[in-house]
Formats: sequence, structure tokens, C-alpha cells
Amino acid sequence: MTPVVLVFAAKVAVSLLLTLLVLLFVRFRSAVLAYVQAREDSVLGLTFTVFRLIPFILIYLVLDELPRNDVPFFYEKATKALEGQMVYRDFWSFHAPLFSYLIAVPLWLWHSPKAIVLLMLLVEGTTVWLTYRYYRTHNPEAILLAILYLILPAPLVICLLGGQEDIALWLFGLLTMGVARRRGQSGKGAGLSIGLIMAVALLTLKLTFVMIAFPVFFLLKDKIRWIAGLALPGIPALVILYALMGWLFLMPVQHGELPFSPNLSTVLRPLIGVFFNEIPLKTMNWVAALATIGLLSATGYRFRNLPYAAAFPSVWIVAFGLFMLLQPSAMAYYVFIYLIAVIFELTPLNDGRRIGLLLAVNLLVVIQPFVFVYLDQPFFNSFGQIDTGLRLVEYLLEVATVGCVGAYVWLAYRRLRQLEKEPTDVVVTESRILGFSR
Repeated sequence: MTPVVLVFAAKVAVSLLLTLLVLLFVRFRSAVLAYVQAREDSVLGLTFTVFRLIPFILIYLVLDELPRNDVPFFYEKATKALEGQMVYRDFWSFHAPLFSYLIAVPLWLWHSPKAIVLLMLLVEGTTVWLTYRYYRTHNPEAILLAILYLILPAPLVICLLGGQEDIALWLFGLLTMGVARRRGQSGKGAGLSIGLIMAVALLTLKLTFVMIAFPVFFLLKDKIRWIAGLALPGIPALVILYALMGWLFLMPVQHGELPFSPNLSTVLRPLIGVFFNEIPLKTMNWVAALATIGLLSATGYRFRNLPYAAAFPSVWIVAFGLFMLLQPSAMAYYVFIYLIAVIFELTPLNDGRRIGLLLAVNLLVVIQPFVFVYLDQPFFNSFGQIDTGLRLVEYLLEVATVGCVGAYVWLAYRRLRQLEKEPTDVVVTESRILGFSR
């Protein structure tokens, strides 16, 4: 197994090469668009093959590397699920109750942690394809944005090398947008379907998804049917879980008791470290969760008159951007939850500053987690603890990451305010074409 420092060096080298490729891609986007327009699906498939499947073959089959990050833990609980053991009662899991059993499915064909990585790649590819299909109806550059996503360094590292599943959260959000759009501008009558989709997400992925429910409550017109959609599978599932294991099904909540970086708490610690020493992390997480819920509810209420499908992507970015900023248990990889929405909603290819921001957050997400772990996960309760050059680099990386996330939350909120000022028909169609002023 290759030493972790060499793996990190390879990640940085590949990330820099991909950054250069992105700059060239953006520079010559008009020529690329002219070439791909008649063959968009095949080009997107080829891009996925070149930037996901071929690297998978080289890394995991030719070089025979073992998956890292969370994949070994995924493999362990998927193996136990395959043996018929019960989640939460027989083995630990911070994910939704069905997650371990879903990632166990590919192990029937290939009993290796590499099969889980391949599953995550296929989920990512499906999500990118469906997002492109959704946006291409009103954005002529949708194919370019899909390609841009696939050639960025952070998704490659997070999904291919980290086996992360967070982009699947956006897949469920995207499905709710599709349902709402088929019902017209207001999305009226889609509440039941949207509730069912969200319930499935909560049962199959992770509890984090619940954050989007608070603003969605205000965005939807038929709230009762939405609640019914959540309750139809949700209540029976809770009853069954409680009958089988008591309160052990609340295990995913305990994930919030573990501190991670970067977020506002890690950035503010050197300034008010005494405060953090006095307040238990569990208490801070609950306070942060309540603050996040309050802000998201206020956001949903503020923009309740916007069409659901038009408002949802920006609300999604605000929701999980705020979650990443405010939760002391949030980490850099949470960017993966909303990165694809950022690209399709907030990244016009003719805006150099937006491209620069996108590349910056990609490089930060690749570099900061390694430095944090390499330094044994430091939390600086005073500036005096930042006593080496590498520790200073780590703190500056945290500040820069938090700054980028904050910028995207602000841009998404500003996008929602702009949608309010546009005529309804423009909101639903032309205003989504990336190239307008944001």
C-alpha cells in the first residue's frame, strides 16, 4: 500500500493538472460547445469514462491500491449487513438504517471494498447525467457545466479516492425538482411525491438530509400532503426500528458529538478558545443545529413565493453551506453535498471570479483534510498554539475554506433575491441560463 504522504503528493499533482485543464476548458469553451452540441450524451459518457472509470481501473486494478478514507468502514458494515446482522444493534453506523444494506449489494458480485467505490462512482455518474438532463432544457451550456464538474479535482478525489456518497443527497433533491417542475410553476400538487422522495433519502442515506426539510416546508404550497409523504414510510420505519432495537436507532445523532474541521468553530477557537473549553461539544452542536434550523426556516419563509424548482438549488446551497459553517462536527468534504448545485446555479463560465472561487474551494478541499489529519487533528484554542509553520498553514487553510463556503452561501442568497425580482416566466426559463448577471 502506497505511503499516505506519497498519495497526498499525487493528489496535489493531479489537482494542479486538472486545475490547468479547467482553465483551458473555460478559455476555449465556445469551441468545445460547438464540437459537443451534436453529440452531448456520448461526450458526457466519454468524459465520465476518462475521468472516473479509467482512473478506477488504473488505481484499484492495475496498481492494486486499497480504498482509503471511509471506505474501509463502509466495507466493514456492508459485510456485516451481508451476513444478516442488524444495523445499530449489531454494528455501528452513523448513516441511515438502509445505507449499510444498499452498499452491501455489490458485494454479492465482488466482495471487495473496491466494489463500494465503484458503486459510488456509478451513483455520481447517474447524478451528473440527470442534473445535466434537467438543466439542458433551459441552459444551452449545461453540457459544459457537466463536463466541468467531472474534470474538477475535488469530486475526483472525494468520490474516486474517498468513496464518499454525499452527492447522492443532491440526487434526491434533484428528483424533487423534477416532480415539482412537471406540476407547473408553483409545484402545487407535488407535495406528496416530494415528501415520499425525502423520506426515502432519510431512510437510505444520512440524517443530514433533514436540514433541507425546514426551508422546503415553506416553499411548498401543499404542506399537508408533503408531511403525509414523509410520514407514510417514515412512521412505520420508526416503529419497526424501535421495536427491533429500542433507542439504538438514534445512533446517527451521535456523529455530531465528534469534532471536525473546518467550520466557524475551528476558525473562531483562537479568538474565544475559553468559551469552547467551557461548553461541551454536544451542547454546541445542538445550539448550532437549532441556529441552522432557524436560519433555514427563515430563508424558506422569506422566499416562499418563488417557484419551488427555481428556488430549490439556491436554497440547497444555503442549507448545507450554513450546516457546514455552523456545525462543529462539519468537515471539508461536506462541500460534496452541494458542489454540483454550485456549478450549475452559481458558476457562469464567462465569470472569471466565479471560476477562480470554484478552483480555490476545490484545491482547499483536497489539501486541508490531509494537513489536518497529518497534524493529528489540532484544534487551536489560542493563537499561541499555532506555533509552527505547518500549524499556521492549517489554520489559514481552515480560514480560506470557511471563507469560500461563506461566499457561496451569500451568492446563493443573492441569487434567491434576484429570482424574486424577475417575472415568473423568466424565473422558470430564461433566467436559469448561465450567463446572466448574478
